[in-house]
Amino acid sequence: MLRAVLFDFNGVLVDDEPIHLELFQRVLAEEGIELSDDDYYADYLGFDDRGCFSAVLERAGEQPSPSRLARFSRASPAPE
Repeated sequence: MLRAVLFDFNGVLVDDEPIHLELFQRVLAEEGIELSDDDYYADYLGFDDRGCFSAVLERAGEQPSPSRLARFSRASPAPE
């Protein structure tokens, strides 16, 4: 019998936003795009991966094509 269901919306139980930020920064840096901590927390906090990459690319004047976004999502390296 199911007695409970636990939902963890990012930051409620585990603060994993610093890890997301680091991974976004690494992947974008390979494309020559900088994502500052301040910009991330002010403008992209709470976005899913595709949404964040898409918004950052658009702000940088670049095309967030579906294939490029898929490649970015696959390229996310493990944090150190």
